[in-house]
Amino acid sequence: MATMEVLPRGGALGVDDDGPTPGPPRSLQEPFRRLERLSPAARRLLEVAALLGGEFSAVDAADVLGESPGRIVSPVREAIAVGLLVARGKALVFQHEALRETVAASLPEPMRVALHRQIGGLLLARGGSAPAAADHLLNGALPGDRLALIALDRAAEQTLASAPAQAAELAIRALALTEASDGDRFRRAAAAAAALAAAGRLTDAAQIARSWLGRPGMEGAPAARLRLTLATISLAAARPEEAIREADAVLAHSGVPDRPRAVAQLTRLVGLLLEQGPAAAARGAEAILGGGDPGGDGALAGALTVLAIAAWAEGRVERALGLLRAAVARGDHGLPETRRAYPRLALAARLTALGEFSEADGLLDEAAAELELVGDPAWAAAPALLRARLRIAAGLVGDGLAEARAGMAAASQLGTPLFVPLALWSMAAGAMLTGRLGEAREHLARCDEEPSAGRGLPGDHAHVVLEARLVAEQEGAEPALALLADVYDDLSAHARVLLDDPEAAAWLVRTALAAGDRHRAEAAAARAGQLAADNRGYSAVAAAADHAFGLLEADAAALERAAQGHRHPWARACAWEDAGAAQAEGGDRAAACSSLERALAAYDQIGAELCAARVRGRLRRLGVRRRRCRHAERPGSGWASLTDAERRVAQLVGEGLTNATVGERLFLSRHTVDFHLRHVFRKLGIDSRVELARIVARAGGRGDDDVNGVAREQQGR
Repeated sequence: MATMEVLPRGGALGVDDDGPTPGPPRSLQEPFRRLERLSPAARRLLEVAALLGGEFSAVDAADVLGESPGRIVSPVREAIAVGLLVARGKALVFQHEALRETVAASLPEPMRVALHRQIGGLLLARGGSAPAAADHLLNGALPGDRLALIALDRAAEQTLASAPAQAAELAIRALALTEASDGDRFRRAAAAAAALAAAGRLTDAAQIARSWLGRPGMEGAPAARLRLTLATISLAAARPEEAIREADAVLAHSGVPDRPRAVAQLTRLVGLLLEQGPAAAARGAEAILGGGDPGGDGALAGALTVLAIAAWAEGRVERALGLLRAAVARGDHGLPETRRAYPRLALAARLTALGEFSEADGLLDEAAAELELVGDPAWAAAPALLRARLRIAAGLVGDGLAEARAGMAAASQLGTPLFVPLALWSMAAGAMLTGRLGEAREHLARCDEEPSAGRGLPGDHAHVVLEARLVAEQEGAEPALALLADVYDDLSAHARVLLDDPEAAAWLVRTALAAGDRHRAEAAAARAGQLAADNRGYSAVAAAADHAFGLLEADAAALERAAQGHRHPWARACAWEDAGAAQAEGGDRAAACSSLERALAAYDQIGAELCAARVRGRLRRLGVRRRRCRHAERPGSGWASLTDAERRVAQLVGEGLTNATVGERLFLSRHTVDFHLRHVFRKLGIDSRVELARIVARAGGRGDDDVNGVAREQQGR
């Protein structure tokens, strides 16, 4: 190999054909002078080393130079002696990064390209890191360079799961270097589209998929991979009909391997669910469970998930939960790409509706990790948005709104409009609960402008029910009743409306009675009662039925049972208020005041100011005056960030009580205590009951600032 001159001859400031070139910075002038005094062998070593990187091995340098390690001992010692290289463990390192960059840049372009290609080829032949080899070959590859293409293919495949953005760049470069006559160009186009999708560049992925699918010769496995990439993107873009069409095109060919067939079946099921509803999707799921398709085993988790969603829509809670748990177990034993039905998301949503907040929260954490494992950014916003629903349902409205905004931002950034309505729905629900009716109306108006497939995610008619609640607040019961006429008149087909919101049945009864329509009120109460009878053992369903019946018949005892059975703070507060109203009407002033006080405390805790004001009015009419509770903006962490409920739980747990005992003391379920305790740990930056006990014990009766100081001290240990 010819020796390359690192600097122009003549000193630190050289002169070339174009005139004077600026010298190095003052701090590097001495190292550059040392560089000029090196022997040719040492300069040649540094030129090769500069392309190997700031840190390199003597073996790599010797291999590129075509020498044995023993033959470069003298040049290495010379470079170390003058302070240009240093030994660091088993590696050699440039003393100055700017020096390395200058040496590399001084090499003529043809020589630099040739050396990069040589280095990449050596790394690949040695069985080293494909990404490292690809980094060099990217700088040295020419169109049609098979060695470079092999390295780029391997590197893209190896980094797809851990570094999808890098994999996408490698796959695109491989496609760009592939000549038109190369039979691998179709496979590389499919790999590039898949890598772009995994990196969250969905628009670019779709563009490549569409452009290559129309080219002659695109068929077989590459075509199937392109169609599945496009189908996944179409789902997230709220175009389920396109996703179904692409999945059907894959399934139409009998020669497609089992794994892509399974993905196609899963994609088709989700598309049917979004486009035609649970009943149509369930028929497709039953066909998969019936067997006969080679890819059916890989789609079993998705089929079970769809059947569970259909069962929930029919009002069969136990069957739905059983199928979803089976789907989770089945998916965990399958390949990553066959998990795309994400049963954990569906199970978390149903457990949220039943008030099982702690388990649902854990499932959403697992689902987020699963999405990373599968490499499916098209669904990346889903866990945050379902967590937003969970937080709002648990009475943590501020946290829920923050999650909804984060999910909305992720959906907008990724270009996945399927999830935008779910974000808007959650923000509208949170605004409604806290009495910001104008804000709620704005969110619902934006939701109406989104694709219908996305509006189905919160549940059939969920956004209509929320809109009706808003109409009832602003315009009265009769317009709200008219808006929900089809729900009232076919309640058997709208079980999900009642199951997803434990206060929905009571609200339907209350609104119908206020509009003077007892027949529809009776129908709503009867349907709630039937759901409770069909799903014995689920306290949230039983409480919803008690609440609806208690309102219909002004039965204070039933309303008290509902308040004690409800697991959602909002529903519980409503039941206590309704119980207080019934007791006041029955002449039991003491019981009415007690129930209304409980309702007021619950409303204050979740920040439902309009409802709290209404309850204060009821109490004033009973001769009890309560001052308005002002909610200061809470910080994001520390003792002061805890809600009142979280603080009460923290204090009792810190005193050594078990979660079950804390629940008995505070009239909360064990799961609600678990849920609050998780948030306490997160906000205080701790992970054990021992640490919490130490914080509470040392804080004693001190104020928030003192307690925050104790918490900070604990975190620093």
